[in-house]
Amino acid sequence: MVSKSMMKKVEYYLQLPYEVEIIMLTKDDGGGYIAFLPELARKLFQAYGETADEALANLELVKRHTFSKYITRGIAITAPRYIPPLTLPQIQ
Repeated sequence: MVSKSMMKKVEYYLQLPYEVEIIMLTKDDGGGYIAFLPELARKLFQAYGETADEALANLELVKRHTFSKYITRGIAITAPRYIPPLTLPQIQ
């Protein structure tokens, strides 16, 4: 069973702004798209889809599963290289 504290940790990593790359495969390579996180283990954090949107949706499932596995096993997860600055609303 997954604890609430572990799920909070997983949710934390899921919301971080990791860079995502999407590659369109040629017909010779089977067509479709591959989405992956170049900042993390590229082969581990990748997903396939018939469309770019499907590849991105599948990548979210891969991220959730892999982050959960890393946290359970005590494996360090690298933070994104760039975290955008917090923008505060202007008060007029």
